[in-house]
Amino acid sequence: MSNAKATAAVAPAPVGGEEKRGRRPSSHDVIMAETFPSKAHLLVEHCDENRPDVACWNDDGSAFVVRDVKELSSAFLPQYFRHSNFQSFVRQLNLYGFRSFKSGEGKVTFCHDRFKKGRRDILGDIKRGKNGKKKK
Repeated sequence: MSNAKATAAVAPAPVGGEEKRGRRPSSHDVIMAETFPSKAHLLVEHCDENRPDVACWNDDGSAFVVRDVKELSSAFLPQYFRHSNFQSFVRQLNLYGFRSFKSGEGKVTFCHDRFKKGRRDILGDIKRGKNGKKKK
C-alpha cells in the first residue's frame, strides 16, 4: 500500500500545453495571465476591429481613443480586467506612463511611446512606474 501512495504522490506534472484538471486554457485564462499593457492592447485591438464606436486606434496607430466611456466600462473592461471601473483603468494607464488628453465630445486619447497598433512585440518595454505606492 505504501508503494501505491508513493506512486500517486509523484504523478507527472503537466507537460506541453496540458493544464491542471485536464482542461485547455480558455481565452479568459489567457487574458488573466497577461500583463496590464498586454491586456490593454488586446482590448484596444478588439474594440478597433469590432466596436470602433467604443474605442479605436488613431489614424497613425500611435494612440488609442476612447469614444464611449460608459460602453467600454460596462461591456469591455470586465472581459479583460477584474473590474468595470474606467477610473481604475485610467489609473493603471497612468502608473504605466501613458499620457492622456481630452479630444472633444467626451473622447479621451491615451498614448505611450511603446504602445502602438500591431506592435505587441514592444509591450514588454512598458514598465510600471515607481510612483505606484501611496504617498503619506
